[in-house]
Amino acid sequence: MAEHTRACMAAHCGPWMADARWMADAMMLLRSQSFTPAAQLDHQAGPDALAPFVAVDGIAVIDLDGPLMRGVSKYGGTSTIDVRHALRAAAADPEVDGILLRINSPGGHVHGTPELADEIRAADAVKPVHAAVGTGGAHSAAYWAAAQARVITAHATSRVGSIGTYAVIVDSSRAAENAGMTVHVVSSGDLKGQGVEGTVISDEYLETVREEVEFLTDAFVAAVRQGRGSRLSPETLAAALDGRTLPAAQAAQIGLIDAVGTEQEAMAGLAAVIQAGRRERGRNRARVARAGRGRYTVEDMAKALAVPVHRIRYQIRRAELVSDQCNQAGAKLYTTEQMAAVQQGLRAAAARSGSLNG
Repeated sequence: MAEHTRACMAAHCGPWMADARWMADAMMLLRSQSFTPAAQLDHQAGPDALAPFVAVDGIAVIDLDGPLMRGVSKYGGTSTIDVRHALRAAAADPEVDGILLRINSPGGHVHGTPELADEIRAADAVKPVHAAVGTGGAHSAAYWAAAQARVITAHATSRVGSIGTYAVIVDSSRAAENAGMTVHVVSSGDLKGQGVEGTVISDEYLETVREEVEFLTDAFVAAVRQGRGSRLSPETLAAALDGRTLPAAQAAQIGLIDAVGTEQEAMAGLAAVIQAGRRERGRNRARVARAGRGRYTVEDMAKALAVPVHRIRYQIRRAELVSDQCNQAGAKLYTTEQMAAVQQGLRAAAARSGSLNG
């Protein structure tokens, strides 16, 4: 039988944010001993782990598969620490232009989930991060993570959501009594030692558990609100806090996700965003090059002088400025001296009207 390692115990113990039905099924399998854990963990965690992600045409694909846990478990699932290292590696890799999170998860351990969400946002600030939710869904802690991606695409048969937290407290005092046992807890305070098997669960203790549930839920909701922004209204988010999971089509309608589609479609969408970014960077380099040569388009002058394009065109006509060059796209180019004339005309107009925007 597999030995329980320190890392494995740390991954399992503590509060969870996971789909209740998955958790019930998992516990049933463990109790029935029909699921055999790995005898040992053949795993190298941390920043030196081999192949932290799979690169496909400049896109790093990172899997969040099964239950999410801060550590590594012989029962499977995904280590959020490993995912965080993979995100950092992908963000720093010059050969990677974007990151796709491939998610099939019922949720997971609370510990490690907020840090993973922070890491996803940090990576997205460097390179676009999209999420592709498969048929395994993105429930609870997995949705907390997914919500931090710039775009979420979910398979038509998947379900997402399960926003919120729950706790199960078993009062086994009557069972102990029926077994002829009396459990004594000697503690330094009224709440210290509450929850020990065989003891009575007090209302005061249940209230502290309620406070913890509400605290974690508030953090969950704040993260979803930050990640989804205006795509998910406060009213819609509040309505989704009943803990249900929603089919992809319904989730898209209310703003929990952005699109219904396959992993391939999610990949294509990210590739399009990357290509658009490359074109914009190319245009920016062209503007810099033109500025270095002292040549500007009307759009360049509008950006440099922070005024609408139509006002630039008006000043060009008014000063009867003539362009003697065009760029590859056919747009007229003006010299530094001509832009200075436009700026002088704008200042004169501002002096007459009292405001440049008047």
